[in-house]
Amino acid sequence: MKDNVAKFDLKTIKRLFGYITKNNKLRLTIVLITIIINTISVVAGSLYLTVLIDNYIVPLIGAQNPDYSSLIYPILVMIGIYAIRNCNYIYFNKGNGKSK
Repeated sequence: MKDNVAKFDLKTIKRLFGYITKNNKLRLTIVLITIIINTISVVAGSLYLTVLIDNYIVPLIGAQNPDYSSLIYPILVMIGIYAIRNCNYIYFNKGNGKSK
């Protein structure tokens, strides 16, 4: 009994990308760049959240008179990271017929 499993064919992949990029090079480039930006912002948000909790919030838990002014800058950084992440969503989903 033979397995009818498709094998990876580099020629077919090149031909498919040729069809995709034939008239859409600019769009494909923009999509790839926004995917990379979104991925970086998701990872940065997750990593920075642990830094925010460990370095800024946990030391304030046991303090008698906690000073929350040191949280202003880290929270602004988090807002910036999430704004970058949501900018792609808002920009590319306007006008696609979805009601909000």
